[in-house]
Amino acid sequence: MFEFLKKLFGGEKKEEKGGYIPQEYVIPKKPANKDDVMKDEAPVITFSESDNADEILKNNSDQVITFSKSSNIDELFNDHSIKEVLFSEPVPTFNNLEETTKTKKQVYSIEEEWELFEENGKIGYKDENGDKIIAAKFDSAGDFVNGRAIISLNGKKGIIDSKGNYILEPTYDDIEEELEGHFKLETHNRYGFANKDGKIVVPLQYLDAGEISEGLVWVEKEDALVGFINLQGKKVIDFKFDYCGNFSEGLASATQYAVEEGKEDTYGYIDKTGKYVIKMDLDDSGDFKEGLAPVSIDGKFGFINKKGELICEPKYIAAGNFVRGLSCVQQEKNGKWGYADKNGKLVVPYEFKNNSDYMDEEELDERFAVLKQKYLKK
Repeated sequence: MFEFLKKLFGGEKKEEKGGYIPQEYVIPKKPANKDDVMKDEAPVITFSESDNADEILKNNSDQVITFSKSSNIDELFNDHSIKEVLFSEPVPTFNNLEETTKTKKQVYSIEEEWELFEENGKIGYKDENGDKIIAAKFDSAGDFVNGRAIISLNGKKGIIDSKGNYILEPTYDDIEEELEGHFKLETHNRYGFANKDGKIVVPLQYLDAGEISEGLVWVEKEDALVGFINLQGKKVIDFKFDYCGNFSEGLASATQYAVEEGKEDTYGYIDKTGKYVIKMDLDDSGDFKEGLAPVSIDGKFGFINKKGELICEPKYIAAGNFVRGLSCVQQEKNGKWGYADKNGKLVVPYEFKNNSDYMDEEELDERFAVLKQKYLKK
């Protein structure tokens, strides 16, 4: 099952060391060396080929486990509680633990190597050798991420773990994977959130809900007003807005329509107290990324900074959030896309059919490699 990992080690007897980090483990702060890791209550454990790997994993599931190339790899991977394997090249020593966790040059998730298979009209999971890991019993199934996968059965969605056990029974109309280890749930047009263990942390009582960002999420109540709650379901920002975006770099776009006659509607960006820090008459607005946000004024997009100052006068039909110093922009409706820099200058011609805002990381890497090679070489 784990041939791809064995190849990494090649059976050599070198004492270079790396680390296995259990799925839920997060290093509290960047440790410089083994002693600092111990002080942070994140013990480092070493074992050799003669040690009982199963026993070590059982007793230390929340700790960083290091190993040498002489360790028994078969025993190590018999326990599926280890979800991610982090390596650097070369495999680091204890003193390079920080570098291992910081760079993540190679990250292997065991379940991500699994493939779907169909049997008698149902879907299951098999490993790279074709061995069936989870029986075919679902109508559809998604990829595993952090030890969880969204499946559907009889028209309803649920969540399973890597052993095929239900974390959430398939009783929901829709489930979306969210950031920070949570899932957005929807049933009967009501939204709520569950954590990775299947616990409902926000009841399904809201008309709509945004994406979790920076520990907060906007939700809409029955009276159609929007506010923000945290991941414990506690209200953080009052329900007084008519529209809100997701928080990014400490700010979220927000619209508040005037209730009293003679008063004007309020548009702009709020901070995490719900206070407007930027007030502008906007048609549309994006997220702050790299200190700038795309905004639409009188039907055209430009860019503003966190002081609300226009860095680029509105001149584009559409503009995306900044990624790696560039915003994907469109000159004509339904036309091709190009790229503008942080001064609003078009630096890549209009030759792309789609907006890179909707690409995944791998697609972005491919596109930016082309941009760098073709247009951005200095």
